[in-house]
Amino acid sequence: MDFSYETLSGATLSNANFNCSGLGHTDLSDAYLQGATFCDATLNCTNLYGATLTGADLTGAILSEATLKEADLRCAILQGANLVGVIFREAQGLTIEQLSRVKTLYKTIELDEHLLKQVTQRYPDLLKAPEEEP
Repeated sequence: MDFSYETLSGATLSNANFNCSGLGHTDLSDAYLQGATFCDATLNCTNLYGATLTGADLTGAILSEATLKEADLRCAILQGANLVGVIFREAQGLTIEQLSRVKTLYKTIELDEHLLKQVTQRYPDLLKAPEEEP
């Protein structure tokens, strides 16, 4: 399904299935997305400001240049997620364990200083430009 450029700000979409969906440039600010699945979804430039993503599954999702300011990411699954240029200002519940499983953190913006230090020390390759896939 394609939800690109839609406005879903403040929507309650807990446990929704967005697997393989197009959500580029979608406004999901302040949306309640607890337990939602976004496996292999495209969320380029998506606004997730203040969204509740507790327990959401973002496995393989592309979130290039998305905004996760003040988003609640407790227990969110980020396995293989592409987080190029994502804005993390004051994101809540994010751990080094979650970040260690992402595909890339290249050019992320305002990642918590403590987490950035841990990534730099333990997973420096995540901060490099991702390799292009054939």
